Amino acid sequence: MQTLTFLLHNSPAFWVVTRMKGRIRGFTLLEMLVAISIFGIIGLGANQMLRSVIDTQSRVRVANETVDDISRALTVIHRDVTQVIPRGIRD
Repeated sequence: MQTLTFLLHNSPAFWVVTRMKGRIRGFTLLEMLVAISIFGIIGLGANQMLRSVIDTQSRVRVANETVDDISRALTVIHRDVTQVIPRGIRD
């Protein structure tokens, strides 16, 4: 038990929580509100970034499908044009 007490009193967390004359205190309401507000703002920013990435991904997927369709059509046209055989004129 004495070892545990020694470890707790020498940890950085103990010194953050401990203030004036060894009196143990927690965080004030204002500190908690500021921390929660900062966490909320960061979460909101992360949410917006994630939405932006998802929207961009869906737009790129649609654009890729369009490019694939055009590429397939051009490939078919290219095959047809390369198979043209010159013929003589018939009367």
